[in-house]
Amino acid sequence: MTPFKRSGFLIEETLVECLNNKKIKDINTNLRFNLKQIFGPLDGEEIVTAKQIDDFIKPDIAITYKGNIKYISLKTGRARQVHTERVDLFANYLKTKGFSQKVIDFFLIWHFADGTTDGTGPKSNSWIKMSEIYENEIKEFNSIVNKDKNFVVNLIDRMVFQGTNPYSITADFIYMGDENFGYLISRKMMRKYVRNSNFNKIKNPHFGPIQFKSNHTKKGFNECERIAHYKTDFYWATLESDLRYIQKRYCD
Repeated sequence: MTPFKRSGFLIEETLVECLNNKKIKDINTNLRFNLKQIFGPLDGEEIVTAKQIDDFIKPDIAITYKGNIKYISLKTGRARQVHTERVDLFANYLKTKGFSQKVIDFFLIWHFADGTTDGTGPKSNSWIKMSEIYENEIKEFNSIVNKDKNFVVNLIDRMVFQGTNPYSITADFIYMGDENFGYLISRKMMRKYVRNSNFNKIKNPHFGPIQFKSNHTKKGFNECERIAHYKTDFYWATLESDLRYIQKRYCD
């Protein structure tokens, strides 16, 4: 069971409080250990600064040590969602990567869950029902989109570290945990893990370890829900256990 149960925002605040304007020697053992993984050998008399990042980008906090800034994306034990994107923009992204209209259409069909590629069906199906109706299509989709490892590795990097804007600040690490315990994963470690892993055990449509569904599938929704209906949530169902494995197996 995960030891960290507070909300992501509260953990952000606490981490910044524990780090900002503190000497290395005064920081607790867990955070000092992770700072060493981030910056290398540490001087106990040096001061660290940290701040929250309010922009809608992947990093949540910035940590500075000896003038060197590193950006961290925080995850909590509650969170499995790693990325959200407008469904039309992600469909276009797949098109730019050379996928056929058939693949893109199935992405849209699974997203809307109502048998259409635009959300105009009379009712939404449950994900269990969708799995029954589209069993063969799911297998074909997964086989195609996961065939090119370079595509999958770069896509996971985009969803977890970079975001959709290539000009925005990119996270250097993700950290799942709190001030007392957590898993720290670099982009290099993540790329190695995705490249060397097989995700065939996932039965739903997926890109590597990440599955997806509509932000909101209920029909008869209000304006806010309608907007959410056209956003795709990308989630990593086994995020915590996988990060634990990556930290142990692929430590830089």
